[in-house]
Amino acid sequence: DLIDALTSNVETTISRMALLRLAKWAIQLDGSRIRQISITGDTPVINGESFVVPPEGAVAEAVDKLITPPAGGGNSGGSGGGTTGSATTGTPTTSTTATSDTTPFITDPTKIENARLWGLLADASSFPVMAPGYLPKECRYVDRRPMEGETYDIVPGDAGKPGLKMVYQYTNSEGVITDQYMGIMETSWVDAPAASKGVEVKYNGVTFTIVGTNQKVERIWWKENGTLYWVSNTLSYYLTKAQLLKVAESMIAIPKSQ
Repeated sequence: DLIDALTSNVETTISRMALLRLAKWAIQLDGSRIRQISITGDTPVINGESFVVPPEGAVAEAVDKLITPPAGGGNSGGSGGGTTGSATTGTPTTSTTATSDTTPFITDPTKIENARLWGLLADASSFPVMAPGYLPKECRYVDRRPMEGETYDIVPGDAGKPGLKMVYQYTNSEGVITDQYMGIMETSWVDAPAASKGVEVKYNGVTFTIVGTNQKVERIWWKENGTLYWVSNTLSYYLTKAQLLKVAESMIAIPKSQ
């Protein structure tokens, strides 16, 4: 389906089989050997169509960067394998995964960031709502889906299942707000494709599954009380595995007000 959508909207001389071979190759590629280049510019409407018009010389500069091999090193936080954790009892306030951010978990639902909004979502949702007791210092809440109302229907086949998403914007090490977002998704569609295979880590009696390539984690998902939850990385995988796992492990149940 993805290839159908791609080939219907992109003009290319690459065949479908070649695309599949490239996709398989890319999944197995070490993340430190992948280079991503972005071009930004004005977006005027010309003759009824939207265009991206980059500054003079920006395309040539981007091409030069793109064809220069990466120096290596990559993002140390991305590997989808090799993580282990231990099952514990009680209510832990720290993560099993080492991270430079030693901020403890918040365990009081009334003290978390955006506590009032999470409470409203819990009151209106038909499934148990959980919220993070820890957020990376680089991430701040910016939006939710749906923008109005409490949940929206995710439709697998003919049966709708409710879901919600909270969106957090990423700020880089220089303090610049980026166009990169971490997401927290929750739905009663427990068999959604997001619950794919990965490396399993147990923490406080819950099994978390880490999904990603060799160097970059895409998401971490888990199931509790008939609900599927997952934390998704930014588009460019800026958050490390340790950060994402700490968010997942910190999630606490939000009680209904009545």
